Amino acid sequence: MKRWITMLLICLIFLEALQVSEALRCYGCKFSPCTTIVDCLQTQIYCYTSAKQNEVTKKCADKMQCGLLINGTMPTCCTTDLCNEATEVQLGLFVMLGPLFSSILFL
Repeated sequence: MKRWITMLLICLIFLEALQVSEALRCYGCKFSPCTTIVDCLQTQIYCYTSAKQNEVTKKCADKMQCGLLINGTMPTCCTTDLCNEATEVQLGLFVMLGPLFSSILFL
């Protein structure tokens, strides 16, 4: 019986260590350039980027934060390590705003 309990405790400790190592890693900053890397909490399953004028915010986020429209800006969220780099956000913003500007010009 003692052996079974010992094995169970070892397995639980191993699983806990495995969960900690699987935490998402994102860039975290308030302004550019953003080089700080942060380890997210288990509840934060997204890397978040929000850009408005010259202010760029990057951080770990949960599902609720990724669905909120903040100051007229919809954030960009992704789910892989360090996926909120600046190059991807700029391309995503261009792809989103390009059709809007072209429709305004040709109407």
